[in-house]
Amino acid sequence: KKGGFEKAVEAGVPVVPVALIYNDPKYHWFKISTLTYYFNSFGWRTPNVHMIIGAPIFESNAEHTLLRAQTAINEALLRK
Repeated sequence: KKGGFEKAVEAGVPVVPVALIYNDPKYHWFKISTLTYYFNSFGWRTPNVHMIIGAPIFESNAEHTLLRAQTAINEALLRK
């Protein structure tokens, strides 16, 4: 969401893109609420997660920051 990127630009702090790659698709968390994911995950084993931390992004525009972060994460996921 754009709001967090706006706050980062206002504060003059970098945004660091992070990509998480799970060993099993059932651990992917998208298009469901936090509460639903929480209850669905009871009894699951702890997943193996590969974390890719990107280079800090310094921009003066929130939209550009958001797009650069999305691009960095997408590229990291495609490389893996």
